[in-house]
Amino acid sequence: MKNAMLSTASILPLFLATVLSVPALGAELSPAELDELYLYFKDDQLVEVETRSPKPLNQVAENVTVITAEEIEGMNAHTVAEVLNRVPGIIMEGSYTDFGSSSTIFIQGSDYEHVLVLLDGIRWGYVSFDYAETNTIPVQIIKRIEIIKGAASSTWGSSLGGVVNIITKDTGKDAIPTGSLSGSYGENSTTHLRGDAAGMLGRLGYYIYGSYQESDGIEDSRFFDNKNFYVKLQLDLPNQIDIGGTFGHNRPEYKYYHIPAWDEEGVINDRVYNATAFFTAPLGNTVTLNLNGYWFKDTFTDKWQPISAGIPINKVRYKGESTGASGRLVWDTNTQTLVLGMDYERRENTETDQLTSYTSKSQHDEIWAFFINDTIRLNRLTVIPGLRYDHLSIADDKISPSLGLTYQVNDKTLLRGNVSRGFRKPYASIKTGDSLFFPEANPDLESEEITSFQAGVENNAIPFVKIKANLFLHRAVDVWVNDPDTFIFVNNGDFDRQGVELELQTASFHNFSASVNGLYLRMKPDDESSATHYEANILVKYDDGTWRGQLFGHNVWLGDVSPPVTWDDETGTFIWDLVLGRRFHLQQDTSAELFAELHNVFDDDQYFQWVFPNAGRWFEAGIRFTY
Repeated sequence: MKNAMLSTASILPLFLATVLSVPALGAELSPAELDELYLYFKDDQLVEVETRSPKPLNQVAENVTVITAEEIEGMNAHTVAEVLNRVPGIIMEGSYTDFGSSSTIFIQGSDYEHVLVLLDGIRWGYVSFDYAETNTIPVQIIKRIEIIKGAASSTWGSSLGGVVNIITKDTGKDAIPTGSLSGSYGENSTTHLRGDAAGMLGRLGYYIYGSYQESDGIEDSRFFDNKNFYVKLQLDLPNQIDIGGTFGHNRPEYKYYHIPAWDEEGVINDRVYNATAFFTAPLGNTVTLNLNGYWFKDTFTDKWQPISAGIPINKVRYKGESTGASGRLVWDTNTQTLVLGMDYERRENTETDQLTSYTSKSQHDEIWAFFINDTIRLNRLTVIPGLRYDHLSIADDKISPSLGLTYQVNDKTLLRGNVSRGFRKPYASIKTGDSLFFPEANPDLESEEITSFQAGVENNAIPFVKIKANLFLHRAVDVWVNDPDTFIFVNNGDFDRQGVELELQTASFHNFSASVNGLYLRMKPDDESSATHYEANILVKYDDGTWRGQLFGHNVWLGDVSPPVTWDDETGTFIWDLVLGRRFHLQQDTSAELFAELHNVFDDDQYFQWVFPNAGRWFEAGIRFTY
């Protein structure tokens, strides 16, 4: 690991020197290339995740990252985990494990249950135990992903670690549909077929998507099969009234571990159904009403069995269902955007041991909440206060305030600051004890709480280079700790997470551009111990309109970590992926692209637990039609 860190230390300064010296060659940049200098300050890049109303990124006080559909296509990503793996501050466990494999999201050292994933406003993940599994989200339906790093409870409720807000593509606006068809094939029969279409029939806009994924497993026969379907409909009525809804179905089945030495393997079978309805209407020139409802159902089966016998020794089915509704009034003027809203959600789940037919009693919890936030624009200064009240049926009620500021020093420098309170609520099975996953209960368990402080600067004063830096301190209290004597979760810990994120990106030069980002994280539990984590990403892109390519390197180092011997990690090495594509213009509004990708170019290791080793080097190629 030390040798890996030395190689990393030698690569980064050389790369930075190269990146920073590229524009000094004296070539004149085109208007399009010069426009890229304003990546962080673009007024037309609107985000919703901070206040649940679209506003320019330079009026957002939180540390937010936005990923667009165009960027996702350039990555040739198959899963949301692959996309999030490139975001500074996010550490994805399992993103390199195998094609379509399960993955876990950690934001700036948070636990995975602290991260809220939203799709079309649905709190996404297993209802039984708040695990935000993203391989049930088709990556091609995504219009953009907005990520808040840090507590976001003043807007979203239970979201102690951060929010991944996934916004799906719009319905079509023309009678002639647009969309794409693509297929790829790689080693071990790894196949991904997908297609979508968007158009309009009279006043009814539609977006339809379907896909099929299959793999025999790149590593250790970890197969993956998945089928996805998604549809969005929107009816444009007179007076700018919109009404519509979505429906999706995803059914992945995969082997998530395979250990011949233990004669053991595990297989997951998942079924997810989701639906939403929405209504938007203006109430005058400055006020808009938004109403939303959703339904989410998952049936998740976990099966363990000896490899030699092939007969399950453990087979548990988790069934969960959630329904929710929300409403917002948005008052928007030139100087202020005020959002007043409410949320309601009911979650219910059962667990069944399919070998004994034992089924737990139905467990449920409810929340209802009111929130208010404001965006006050005072020339160069923007003030963003927020407040939310959550009534929790199985824990004490919570009040979550926040206050954010942005200040535009000049046209090259933007300052951000934010302080916020957040929480993570318990889920029903961990409090009742009538659970196969949590057989011992603590009915007195309360929410974890956190206070987050963040400060950042974004600057493009250095010619042709953009810099973004963010300092953070997250102070958690009442952290859940597993009592070693009773094996029951109790509120008995404090935890500090502090560090810095840094991002650098060049303007395009002769069709080349490059970026570097990294995370330094210090984690300090209240037992006086500490752990230091590092993360670094390097991306070099080329795009001349016909040829395009990306070379991406990802490094995670889990320093000062001493897991049990049986869970040894392998980190500190860069994993490199290379994507190449050649585009062809076929006819008006129709094009094709041949693409190829070499994953894990140097066949290196990067995993958090030895029982889930990452896939080695593998190759795939395919074609994409856009019409």
